[in-house]
Amino acid sequence: MSAEKLENYWHWHAKIITFGRTNCVLAVEEESRYVIVMLGLKKADLKDFKKHFMIELDNHLRVMFMYSDKSVQEKLRTFMAELWDDISYSKPISRSVIAHMTQMEYEIDSFCHRKLGDYLPSSNIELQTMCHDLNEHLRSLGKKHDYHIPMDRFRNKVLELIGAEFNNVVQIDDFR
Repeated sequence: MSAEKLENYWHWHAKIITFGRTNCVLAVEEESRYVIVMLGLKKADLKDFKKHFMIELDNHLRVMFMYSDKSVQEKLRTFMAELWDDISYSKPISRSVIAHMTQMEYEIDSFCHRKLGDYLPSSNIELQTMCHDLNEHLRSLGKKHDYHIPMDRFRNKVLELIGAEFNNVVQIDDFR
């Protein structure tokens, strides 16, 4: 990972944290503060981090746009296929991103305590639920910006990048 910013779609900052004896990777998108949590990656897995990250990103996007129009889902598949070469990772270099990651560590600990009896998620559904919870908390990008919900900002950014119409997208929140 390098600290240099490449000009591409997103800038993801990744940090390894430990809960008990389990290594977890927090990957936070800089502009929206959207977080993806990867659990139990071994040292060998970190050598092929891009593959593991892209699988998790694909899972998040599939869940996020599960009930969307077929054309949106097709554009999303095409976008993900093209994205493999256009994504960069870095160690956290922004103090704001570092502060959000630290806050997210506490939120993960709290979620695991409240919902999972002090255990880390043991299934993909629990992991997705935890990430959804993290991405629904209000975040700020600094004093000059208002608070926002990372899930909404990230969803809008994805829709903008794939060139989809907002009215063709059904949000998961619509079914609550």
